[in-house]
Amino acid sequence: MNKILQCVFYQLIPAVFLLTACHLIEKGEAKNIELSKRGVSSDWSGYEDSDSNFNYLDCGETIVCTHFFVIPPQFNDLGIFSEGLAPVKVGDFWGYINGNDFFIHPQYNDARIFSGGLAAVKMGDFWGYINKTKTFAIEPKFDAIGNFSEGLAHARKCRSNHKWVICAANEFLKLSLFNPSITKFGYINKSGNFDIRLDPKSLLDKNPVKLIRNFSEGLAPVKVGDLWGYIDKNPYITPPKRKGKGLPPAKSLFRRNIKYFIQPRFADARIFSEGLAAVKMGDFWGYISKETKQIFIRPRFDAVGSFNEGLAPVKVGSKWGYISRETKKFIELDFDGIENIGNFNEGLAPVKVGDLWGYINKTGRFVIEPEFDGAKVFSEGLAPVKVDDEWGYIGVVKK
Repeated sequence: MNKILQCVFYQLIPAVFLLTACHLIEKGEAKNIELSKRGVSSDWSGYEDSDSNFNYLDCGETIVCTHFFVIPPQFNDLGIFSEGLAPVKVGDFWGYINGNDFFIHPQYNDARIFSGGLAAVKMGDFWGYINKTKTFAIEPKFDAIGNFSEGLAHARKCRSNHKWVICAANEFLKLSLFNPSITKFGYINKSGNFDIRLDPKSLLDKNPVKLIRNFSEGLAPVKVGDLWGYIDKNPYITPPKRKGKGLPPAKSLFRRNIKYFIQPRFADARIFSEGLAAVKMGDFWGYISKETKQIFIRPRFDAVGSFNEGLAPVKVGSKWGYISRETKKFIELDFDGIENIGNFNEGLAPVKVGDLWGYINKTGRFVIEPEFDGAKVFSEGLAPVKVDDEWGYIGVVKK
């Protein structure tokens, strides 16, 4: 059986020296994927079936729909399909499937979906990015990263005594103030280089940036102090030139101030989707408009999700439902025992009633009755669902 070298770094004295312990760990056992007996292949066309006019909205009203396992439950965990591939966990390790077979056999300590041709994977303690040639496009050297979105991914890495190390929790900002330790924190490009740095060594701002999220629609949420705001992809204020020199002040040559697209003023903030972003003011959530930079839907929700296909999941008190982008009206789901709901994607949304999950369409009818122990959104015609302790993928077709 193949083995990989896993190294753990022990930081005995911050920014002074490290000891390294390495040991061999077994790779995840590869096994053939069990496909549905209905003979589904990797080019299965998803829910549209052979009728291009088929729509989930019709299910339960004009036509009868049924679901079946395209890939039966057999994984310990998994993600949605993206760019034709999905991350799956077998035992302790993650790999990727293409619907018919393993595209990459389980060998990673963690793995994310493909986005922009790259997928974040964890080897030992560090994250990097692989491409579809099954090789590392960006070597593992980050202790925290996100998926690529609009050409950038948020990332953090720390270096001490010429070695990559795990940034100490809640202390990594301090490490960048000392040599030989270096902390880099911000957004990287697909070459693995930082296009935007937000660590203290790069900024003049007194309040450090604590947390950041993905770019979406050209903007990214960032937490400064205790409040969240938004930056764009050119987030720096240009320093004034020095008189007679044509240069910025010496202390600003490598350190700059942040220019905010929306000033930090929210208790929490999510990424933009369909021109709106969920923001928290006080104890309640609402939505802000990218176009006006003003509140679009007033804060009154206890829990929210992002807009997709014109709707966003929200909770008001004990009531779950969806808010319409077009009408701004709350559409309550008329079911007893709703515990949770998810985003609409490809016309369906997962809904938890009691202990079980099913899927509704935009008329509020169950296309798939609650019968699963876990469920995620549909993507590329398939949805991950959990039966007992194992995950698989289902599809929907008309009878």
